[in-house]
Amino acid sequence: MQIWVLCLLPVVAAIIGYSTNYLAVKMLFHPRDKKRILFFDVQGIFPKRQEALGARLGEIVARELVSVDDISEKIKQAASSDQMQQAVDEHLDRLIREKLPVIFPMMAMFLNDELIVKIKKVFQAEILNITSDLTDKMSGNLKQTLNIEEMVREKVVQFSSDKLEAVLFEIMRKEFKFIEIVGGILGFVIGVVQVMIVYFGNLN
Repeated sequence: MQIWVLCLLPVVAAIIGYSTNYLAVKMLFHPRDKKRILFFDVQGIFPKRQEALGARLGEIVARELVSVDDISEKIKQAASSDQMQQAVDEHLDRLIREKLPVIFPMMAMFLNDELIVKIKKVFQAEILNITSDLTDKMSGNLKQTLNIEEMVREKVVQFSSDKLEAVLFEIMRKEFKFIEIVGGILGFVIGVVQVMIVYFGNLN
């Protein structure tokens, strides 16, 4: 066998390896719709398994990542946070100083900083109690009405095939490219091994 043919083998093998893995990555998403080729039905893995993927992803998100209890706890923390209490304090202060004298003009004669502080304390305590009751009710309603697993499943299933491919490529672009490159490298290595086998076989 001529030497240039032997040198060409690793290159051809690298091209075949790269092309094969490139095709394998593409076949994760294509063809989008089921097509009949000879005696086989062919469809991309993700379009074919999109509903199963949505169900599995919803299950994982609801069990491992986000739960209704987590969301309820965040709502309660936000409702009782220092920022919320400061916002309530500022709103009450503005209400008492600006709105009450307009509604009850006689109160303007008695309003002073000490009285304002006392009124604010009364209202703040009531507002905190109301807020606590509301967050408890919201948490109960969330547990009854919010199904994270089903919500994620529906979102994934409703994705168009183009959007699903775009999302997965955005997340795994480097990994897909790595698979293609590895195919080329392995093909090249296999080609080199073939050259060595042929070369040393001819020597013997």
